[in-house]
Amino acid sequence: MEMKYTIDLHMHSSLSDGNESPCGVVDTAARVGLKKICLTDHDGVHLNYDKVREYAKTKGVEVLPFMGTEVNTLYYDGEKPLVSVHMLVFGEDEKLKDERFLSVIRNYFAHTNKLAVDQYEKLPEIGVEMSYDDLFLIDPDVAPVYKQEMYCASYVMKMAAKKLGVAPGELRAKYPHLFPFNLPSRSVFMRRVVDMPDTVELIRLANELGLVTVMAHPSWLEWLWEGDQHLRNNTLAEKVIRELAAAGLDGLETKHQEVVADGATELVMSLADELGLITTGGSDYHAEEDYGNGLGVYGTTEEELAVLMDKIREKASRAAK
Repeated sequence: MEMKYTIDLHMHSSLSDGNESPCGVVDTAARVGLKKICLTDHDGVHLNYDKVREYAKTKGVEVLPFMGTEVNTLYYDGEKPLVSVHMLVFGEDEKLKDERFLSVIRNYFAHTNKLAVDQYEKLPEIGVEMSYDDLFLIDPDVAPVYKQEMYCASYVMKMAAKKLGVAPGELRAKYPHLFPFNLPSRSVFMRRVVDMPDTVELIRLANELGLVTVMAHPSWLEWLWEGDQHLRNNTLAEKVIRELAAAGLDGLETKHQEVVADGATELVMSLADELGLITTGGSDYHAEEDYGNGLGVYGTTEEELAVLMDKIREKASRAAK
């Protein structure tokens, strides 16, 4: 695909469910020609993010001077939890590290944390010897970042595979009892649903703290009650967008491969214009081998980035008063 953008505001590293370390994502960004990026790992924030920024400079890439995360939230239709809405949250580093914000997403990790510990304790069975701290030390040589909380159930498998010098899929195939494909199970996911932050409450808290909320891939909603399906219903998406805008949502991710696949580009762009929402775009990058990873194909313009950064400064200033 033709490369249209050099700014990507939606990328994942091994701190959540990406395959590459934060510096590995920077390396990939440099290789494909991206100039400015923001890492948006699921439900958590980076420690030592400035070290990643310093590393990126050596590669000709700017890791932007604000932080991001993608939060799994639960949208209620009245009192009924209906769909999971993914919310990109951007802001100044210290504001994303605010304990009030972190506490909202911390409960969501409880079940996968236990699964990670169980897997770690069995690693000697497959010839992997490493301390628990080392398991969560990422990019130790150039930009040490510790992973404080657990999100992705495949994280231990990926780190073990790296230690053994094999592909994660090869390790899973060889030890399916330790790394079953459906871990965490749907039942575990459903138990975690009750710990997802309420979408509207997250937006309200973000506004209080001076953070910017952008609804990720707004036409792609995660249906909670019908197996691992995703709801592609533009009528419902419009309803959700309008209600969240009324609650204080700041923006929509209008340029995303799922929005294009849903035929919803015109809808989300028109809603952003009508409701006065800022717009962003990104590849939702997880791994270079992913089909259609969208690097440079889906992204953010310089004008959109300037608007976002103005919004971050404006909200941070207002929250500080």
